[in-house]
Amino acid sequence: MAFRATYFLRSIPGTGQTAGRVAEDSSRRVMVPALRKGILPAMSRKYIDCREYPSDLNCTVAFSADSADELLEAAVQHAVAVHGLQDTPELRKELKSIFRDGTPPVAAPNPS
Repeated sequence: MAFRATYFLRSIPGTGQTAGRVAEDSSRRVMVPALRKGILPAMSRKYIDCREYPSDLNCTVAFSADSADELLEAAVQHAVAVHGLQDTPELRKELKSIFRDGTPPVAAPNPS
């Protein structure tokens, strides 16, 4: 059985981009992810980890998201609801300044 590569365009949610490729034979179709083939750049997740910032609550929550905007909204809601902070432009600026690329570690990081 020989594979024949058939290209098609597929919308990639949240990116406004399209890409894709299918390898097929008579019995199956297998999608080859566009990211693995280098067609699209990899999207970097961002995270914030409360464990890095000691508090009286000893908070162990960490958040991660595909976009900085989504992460900011989750972090602000957490800061207000759990830590009793006010949602201000200064709080948002401070939270954004401590975002990291990647995903939070499983083990608690050493506090700064």
